[in-house]
Amino acid sequence: MSPKERPGIVKCRKCLTGPATWDEDRHGWVCARCSHLTTPAVDLKFVTHARSLKSGTIYDETTSIVFLVRDPAVPDMLSAYAQKCEEIGCDDLQLTGIMELRERVDEFHEKYPERIKLADIEDGAESERIMGFRSEPAPDQSPNKPVLEGDEKCDDDHG
Repeated sequence: MSPKERPGIVKCRKCLTGPATWDEDRHGWVCARCSHLTTPAVDLKFVTHARSLKSGTIYDETTSIVFLVRDPAVPDMLSAYAQKCEEIGCDDLQLTGIMELRERVDEFHEKYPERIKLADIEDGAESERIMGFRSEPAPDQSPNKPVLEGDEKCDDDHG
């Protein structure tokens, strides 16, 4: 189900009000009050707040995805990612960084085999949220994530 097909009103991430309307050209929700573009979350399993050490840029679940070091598929995923980066012309420093990350993940797997766990999604509310079918936020949902609510009307004056 695409974000625009979800029922309800989206609250803006910037002013925390609504309503917002789907803008097909910008692929996101545009707040009627402040015109802020709220893009749909990509990673629906994790709430993310990460800061780049290089630029200081903050990333959330609309701009990043999370894979856990304990996932046994991650080492091969990193190798495939490095290969693709090389194919598309990433510089040597980026490739070295990826392979050093792979080495640290391998080291974790060797030191802590009891912590290795297959990735899974629990059936029920978690799977509904992750698959994108819930129309209300989970209790632990990030305040930065667009909030889909039922037929709630916005009581804020947008004029």
